[in-house]
Amino acid sequence: MRQHKSSFIIKHFIQLLTIIIILFQIELSAGEHPRLLFDQTDIPELRTKLAREPFQSMFHLIEKGTGSTFYSSTDYVVDHQAVNAGFMYVLTGDTSWAIQAKTLSESLIDLAEWGDKSIKGLRSYMHAKAVALTYDFCFSAWSETFRKKVSEKLKIQADMIHDYGGTQQNTNAASNWQGNRFSAAGLCYLVIDTPFDAAKLKNCWQKVVLYCQENMGDSPDSRGWNIEGIGYTTYPFGQFIGAYGIAQARQDSTKDLRYHIESVRWLPWTIYANGCRIENNGYIGLHPDFGDDNANLCGEGTFGLAFYYCFEEFLPGLKFWYDKLVGKEGDQRYDQFRHGAIYGYLYYPEALTAVNPMQIPKWTDGFFDTGGNGYFTYRNDYQDQDDIVAQMYIKLRGNKGHNGPDALSFRIFGLNTPWAVGGGRYGLKLNGHDAYKSSMNTLYPFDPESAELKTNGNSGTIIHFEQWTDKSGYVISQIRQNNLGVDLHKRWFVSDFSHINGDAEAVFIIGDTSQNGFFWQICTLECCPIRIDEANQTFIITGADSSTLLGRVLYPQGNLEMQARKRIRGSNISYQGMSYDENNYLHFQSRDGDYLVTLSLAKKGQKHPELGCYGNWPGDFYVVNSKKNSSIALFSDKVQKTYPNGIDTVPSTEKTGFTLNENYPNPFNQETFFSYSIAETGPVELKIFNLLGQLIYSFSVPEEAAGSHLLKWNGCTREGDLLPTGVYLYQLTAGNMSQTKKLIILR
Repeated sequence: MRQHKSSFIIKHFIQLLTIIIILFQIELSAGEHPRLLFDQTDIPELRTKLAREPFQSMFHLIEKGTGSTFYSSTDYVVDHQAVNAGFMYVLTGDTSWAIQAKTLSESLIDLAEWGDKSIKGLRSYMHAKAVALTYDFCFSAWSETFRKKVSEKLKIQADMIHDYGGTQQNTNAASNWQGNRFSAAGLCYLVIDTPFDAAKLKNCWQKVVLYCQENMGDSPDSRGWNIEGIGYTTYPFGQFIGAYGIAQARQDSTKDLRYHIESVRWLPWTIYANGCRIENNGYIGLHPDFGDDNANLCGEGTFGLAFYYCFEEFLPGLKFWYDKLVGKEGDQRYDQFRHGAIYGYLYYPEALTAVNPMQIPKWTDGFFDTGGNGYFTYRNDYQDQDDIVAQMYIKLRGNKGHNGPDALSFRIFGLNTPWAVGGGRYGLKLNGHDAYKSSMNTLYPFDPESAELKTNGNSGTIIHFEQWTDKSGYVISQIRQNNLGVDLHKRWFVSDFSHINGDAEAVFIIGDTSQNGFFWQICTLECCPIRIDEANQTFIITGADSSTLLGRVLYPQGNLEMQARKRIRGSNISYQGMSYDENNYLHFQSRDGDYLVTLSLAKKGQKHPELGCYGNWPGDFYVVNSKKNSSIALFSDKVQKTYPNGIDTVPSTEKTGFTLNENYPNPFNQETFFSYSIAETGPVELKIFNLLGQLIYSFSVPEEAAGSHLLKWNGCTREGDLLPTGVYLYQLTAGNMSQTKKLIILR
């Protein structure tokens, strides 16, 4: 009897505890909306932006995004119309936008496929995310009855996504499917006002963190490159992970992706790091890519989200390149595809001074990704169509998710031309294998069109690398067997922008040793013709505006059996108003699997350097230009560049004399000190901003002497009012140098 009574008490205690938990969840979830990306108190400031550029232009694009004719594809049109209409209601207060958003949202939640685990996962994620954002934006305008219906429907969809994920999903933890899946479910749980299992929201956070760790690597030296390629950075981050990360941090500041995994602060930077101002079917932008090779520069909101996620030091550089690619000096589309312009509207730092990214040391330090997936970037500038970007992919972490056989492969874009490209995506077949596998800029054990290719996901390793003072440099890498079956493949990749090799804009050197790499290959877009001069062991690729890439084969000597042909791509690429579905390619042979090739890039009318060589390859080998008295020496474990003024071995991280230190104390209550150094006497300005980019306070010195200096600030506005607790930015500008850091006030 006593035992039965104890069981009765325990049973009812558990029931009571369950009720308390449910009530607690209701209390947590209920409350004012919007709350995912901003709250009610932010709306007045968002509306004041309407009178200023670039927000006015963004506003008009968001308005256009509410119409079905705005989209070139039928995929997810209703989803993005709903989100754009919902945000229009936020910006205008006009309930007609909320009514339109209601109609669109209702058409989604009433679909027979809603909550159906047999539907394609991505389709379910997109519907869930779109309705969650729209519900949050329009909450105050919708009736209580409709709000309840939407909230309950979102819980059904979130539970299905969390528990099952839908069909066709890649279940690898590093796959963007998993990042999208748990971000979509997490957004739903964070926005609904219906009781839900709190453990599921916790699991969403853990799964998104795991995705980030598995995809980009959790080393402090990871630079945020997506293991599946740039095309699989833009839509997952722009459509799902970016919004979820913001919403989760707003609900629980201990769960902030920016500070939980450092590579996340680099992730949106990668969209900017290698983006080129190449005319792309009405847009201004292409980028070299690996993995599934999507070269089209479409951020889907990632350009704007970068202002929220990236390091504060990057903000002036991000603003500079945002304006030139997608903003007022670029295609003026403000990354509006789907509903991307919303994030530009929310986070664009209008008050910050834009700075060329090449002047930001941390930015260019990020070109060498030694702790992530192994992207090595060489770039001459961020300005215009003369910019040149070369990338070498070491593939340090092997295959995860789905991606291509790219280890020890390279890409070269610049002078308004994609010179060395990949092969597109999987799908189209060539002799029984995916066509893109045949189009890597690497070594093959046989003619890739002669038989089926057997690929693997092996990882490369770094032997040595260095960045020279002009931002060029080199990397030496190797792999036990490359992804296409070449054993003991070792590659030297040198990028030189110094003009010591004549008038050419750049010189690249690719050296290879291998056991059975009997075919060396370079692929370019089909609009770039390749001409062979086998007698002189050269080839030339002609690009836009008659610029040229000249290749010289320095090793091997003799009959190379050079061939230049076309082959299908795995997917097309848009360039200068045309869509191309074929590549031109060149390959030649070596009996011992070793090669040494130089590539010089010149504008129309420029002369290519007359490069010679001496030494033994492989071994100590010198590429020389006798007219310029310069040479680049390739040794087994390093590369050395020599020119008339000496040997360039000083890395670009050498101090410039311009330094902005972290304020002290930080956080602070009463006062803080800023210490900085400048290299030359001149005007200096220190500005304080809030996170909306509004100027709070500024110090200005018309003539500051070179050397170290100290400034004190009492945490007040220009009017003398104490600033509230919060995070603020401070930016030091001296001459053409600028740097930005973060401070915290605690009252």
